[in-house]
Amino acid sequence: ADGAYIWDVDGNQYIDLAGDNGVNLFGHQPAFMKKALTERMERGYPLVAYSEDLFEVARLFCELTGHERMVFAQSGTESLMWSVRIARAATGRKKIVIFDGSYHGLSDAVLAFRDRKGGSMSAGLGMLQEFADQLMIFDYGDMSVLDIIEKRADEIACVLIEPIQSRFPSRQPKEFVREIRRLTLEKDIVLIFDEMITGFRAGPKGVQSFYGVKPDIATYGKVVGGGMPTGVIGGLAKYMDYVDGGTWRFDDDSMPSLKRTMMAGTHTQNTLKVAAALAICREMQRISGDQDNYDHMASPCELGRINRLTEWLSNEINAFFVEKRVPFIVEYFSSLFRIQVEDDPFGLTRELFFVLMKTHGIETSTSGNCFLTTAHTEDDARAIVDATKKSIETMIEYGFFLEPEPVVTSNTPAAEATAAAQPVVAASSSAPTQAVASPTAATALRPTDPAAVVERLKALILADLNKAQGKGA
Repeated sequence: ADGAYIWDVDGNQYIDLAGDNGVNLFGHQPAFMKKALTERMERGYPLVAYSEDLFEVARLFCELTGHERMVFAQSGTESLMWSVRIARAATGRKKIVIFDGSYHGLSDAVLAFRDRKGGSMSAGLGMLQEFADQLMIFDYGDMSVLDIIEKRADEIACVLIEPIQSRFPSRQPKEFVREIRRLTLEKDIVLIFDEMITGFRAGPKGVQSFYGVKPDIATYGKVVGGGMPTGVIGGLAKYMDYVDGGTWRFDDDSMPSLKRTMMAGTHTQNTLKVAAALAICREMQRISGDQDNYDHMASPCELGRINRLTEWLSNEINAFFVEKRVPFIVEYFSSLFRIQVEDDPFGLTRELFFVLMKTHGIETSTSGNCFLTTAHTEDDARAIVDATKKSIETMIEYGFFLEPEPVVTSNTPAAEATAAAQPVVAASSSAPTQAVASPTAATALRPTDPAAVVERLKALILADLNKAQGKGA
């Protein structure tokens, strides 16, 4: 892999949209990253020793993001797990509010599904329901959630938000997020932003700039680590002090002011990771320009360029989907975009589409998330659009999509003519006469006789199967 491209074992080149699950904001093997890692290795790379890099990256990271303090974790999952632990330590409460459609890593503390009754259920084998019981899962953007949070505030340690959901990037409820911020401040609930995807990708302050909202704590990884396994927690000192007890001086009688919660890990301050994060922070500082008034779309910097390129690409592809009447749509935010299939319950359509994209020289991620990097060019974007069109046209050519047959409604001339042509049958001496339509008319879709319902359903299923077999769907 190099820049915006990867090669397979046979030497075929692909434009890479997977970007190592969004890690590579600057493309594969950027020169500044290779230089930083090489220099660190030449100086030695003990795993748990303090280095001058550690303090410099902490200063730069906080300057870029606006957080008061930061701490490294070993992964994104760990940073989310620790941030929840900090919130519980600070509030003495147990409940965690999360939102349907968000993903917060693999920790049992934050991983559960919403059941059909609106409760939470453990996500799989080996995961205890007791953990899921502490989660309150709501619809993202539903204003009625505010009332529930307010009523149960004394139980809630934190509200955990993926401010731009990586699975649904078009969900951007600004007013909802701002109201959540207001309510959490009033009720002394910790507000946590999960910026694992958007941290640095959406600008130096991430989605905080987009929403105009500053959380108490935010979690990072991926981009910040520059390819090294990394998690970062940043936030207000009053919460981050639970990591180490707070700051103090060594030349007087001051002491840590808080009891600590438990955090540890051999690779937490791995010097290679720290060197990589420092290189990323310096590059972000170099390219991001006015950080206080940063606009992720209008910025003249490289990030703004690829954000605008993502918007152009998404609009071009969406217009093609509409023109061809296929159930696809591209959702996007910043330089993240996701190709969604609106009628694909088992994911087969999307998988076939991705295979076809590969045959046209585009590498995608099995997760469905796609990313542009600063290494992608306008020519790359045009090639992505062209490959998308060719892939969809192939599916259409081979009859993958079946156009629905027109539905005849009761107020159309065809339905009226059909009804008029039918014999009139007297149901009983006291009942009014009824016009009985043919089985193909709209009225036959809702027969009242249970046996007729079953027969009609069987006929529809068999007709669908015959169409599928005949057209290769």
